[in-house]
Amino acid sequence: MKIPKLLRESSRNQKCREEWPMVLAYKLMNLDACGQDGKAIIDVRVFWADGSSKAKAVIWIYDQMGNRYGWGVGITDGFGYHHESEAIQDAFRDMGFVFESGEHFGSVGEGAQEKAIREIAREMGYENTLLVKFTP
Repeated sequence: MKIPKLLRESSRNQKCREEWPMVLAYKLMNLDACGQDGKAIIDVRVFWADGSSKAKAVIWIYDQMGNRYGWGVGITDGFGYHHESEAIQDAFRDMGFVFESGEHFGSVGEGAQEKAIREIAREMGYENTLLVKFTP
């Protein structure tokens, strides 16, 4: 996995946050920084339009150690695969992440997306983390 030195801020529209229901969210917290600034390192939210085959993920990263901030939007459409994991991977790519062979988790499922979020934090240098899942 290649993590960019400067995280991109997406040019894609985030309007889905106002129009579509959120179906899933994750916050990955740095446990070594508890009580300091209280911010999540990685904040993931997935939205899905009612009755649609389209899903969007919006991800924010606040890398306290690397002093980096960025956000990305992932978009999926169609049928026959796991939309949430594909949208999450697309949002990371939108920020400039490059996934090597064997690191792709899009379309694979919930366990793979959770493992990938944890692995991205480890690659950024965070060892003591907690991944919290929200399902509204």
